[in-house]
Amino acid sequence: PKVLNWCAGPGILGFALYANARCEQLVLIDERLENIDTIHDTIKENHLESSVAVYQSKNLENVPSKEKFDLIIAN
Repeated sequence: PKVLNWCAGPGILGFALYANARCEQLVLIDERLENIDTIHDTIKENHLESSVAVYQSKNLENVPSKEKFDLIIAN
C-alpha cells in the first residue's frame, strides 16, 4: 500500500509504518521547511529515495494530482 503522512512533522509516524513493513511507498507532507529538511536527511541517510517522497505543502496544495494513496495518517 501507499501511505500519505499528512502534516508529518519530522515524519516519525510515517517512517515507523515504513520500517515495520506496513507500507511499500510513503509520501510525507508538511508546510514547515525545517521538517522537510529533516525528512530529506532521513530519506538520504537510509537510502529510501526510491520508495519515500516528501513535499513541502500546506494541506495538499503542492502534492501532484497524480498521487493516489491507500491510507492517510495524521497526528
